[in-house]
This record gives sequence, C-alpha cells and structure tokens, in this order.
Amino acid sequence: MSGMATDDSLTLLREIKTTLKTVQRILEIQSRPALKAEINALASSSGRRKMWILSDGETKTADLAKKSGLKVRAAEYFVEDGVRAGLLALPSRGCPKRAIDFIPEDWEELSMVKEKPAPGAEAEQQPDPSKDSGGAPDGQS
Repeated sequence: MSGMATDDSLTLLREIKTTLKTVQRILEIQSRPALKAEINALASSSGRRKMWILSDGETKTADLAKKSGLKVRAAEYFVEDGVRAGLLALPSRGCPKRAIDFIPEDWEELSMVKEKPAPGAEAEQQPDPSKDSGGAPDGQS
C-alpha cells in the first residue's frame, strides 16, 4: 500500500510542478513590461547594462567592473542598488547574480558582451513573439 501512496504522491507533485511552471511563465509574460522598466531603471547606463548581463553569480564585483568599464565603486553602487530593488542577489560572497534572469533583447550591449549562456538561459531568452526581430534565433549574437 505504501508503494502506491508514494506513486500517487509523486504523480501529484509532478502535476503541481507542471502547473506552477505554467503559472510562473504566465506571470513572467504578464510582468515583462514592468520588469523591463525596473531593469532599465537600474541598468541606466551602458556600463550598468553590461554589469547586469554579466551578473552570473560566479564573478566578483571588481572583475565585473573591469569587464563593464566601470570604476569598482560605481559597480558596488550598482550591486547595492540591485540588491535593494530585489533584482540582484549575492549567492556567493561578492558575486552578484540576476535574481530574475531577464535581459532586454533590445540592449546593444548584448552583442558587445560575450557571455557563456547560463544553464537554462535558452528558455528564459526566447525572443518576444510580438516582435519580429531579424536577429539571432536564440536572442544572442
């Protein structure tokens, strides 16, 4: 009997996971304009946009500053502002990570910054179907 209960529990959990993923996707699509506005407000300069793109949770703020062309203090301000806004997290000490894995596809900095795609980034970086952009099919250049 317990084997059957375990199977039923796993089935139910899988169904819940699928439903939650669907709800998450809908919320991401619905909130995209507001989210993009929040991210654009935080990443208000080319250097800050590069910082946002490169914030992978594995690179120290000072190294991100160097790659982004920002002074270290300016990069630290960016990270503080991002953490305060709930847009950046610091999972590893001194290594900011986008809390929301969304990069506006119209940023020209995307083509300037060559980043190894994060696992699962392909799913998050799908082109917006409402826009017909002739760029690379995966949103990267």
